[in-house]
Amino acid sequence: MTALAGLAGAVGRLAGDAVRDVTVVEVPCDRPPWLRTELRLEPGDTVTGFAAGRTRLRGTDISIGPAFQLWYRIGVGGEIFRGTRDTHTFTAAAAGVLHLASYFPGEWGTRKGALGVPEDVYAMVEGSLSVILVRWGVDPLHGLRALAQLGDDAELVASEV
Repeated sequence: MTALAGLAGAVGRLAGDAVRDVTVVEVPCDRPPWLRTELRLEPGDTVTGFAAGRTRLRGTDISIGPAFQLWYRIGVGGEIFRGTRDTHTFTAAAAGVLHLASYFPGEWGTRKGALGVPEDVYAMVEGSLSVILVRWGVDPLHGLRALAQLGDDAELVASEV
């Protein structure tokens, strides 16, 4: 989690009711999906995920970052989704606990995140993704701008503003 330590500290320094919850998760890339977080969402909750790390294909120079690798799902039966960067802000459409997944070398078999490949393919990779999940108590743009002013991991925060 050291890659995001400064950002975690900055989130902790945000004033007032800007942040309702912060959850820090380490997603192992060598295990099949899904990893249950401690973040329970209600419809309308806004969340930003900040991620760092790499998934590496063993014995090669091939590695993949969170922009492609990190997937989200609300509840056990929710539809899967992801962002297009190492950060992603979304509004929960349903209630449930947030789950995270490391995708490669898997392949989705359904829109609800069932695998289309055997689970043992995950033994082909190594690494982990560090993720900070912020459930906002204010409009996320307002919270992100305040977070950017604190100066920690400014580039990562700026990608969401």
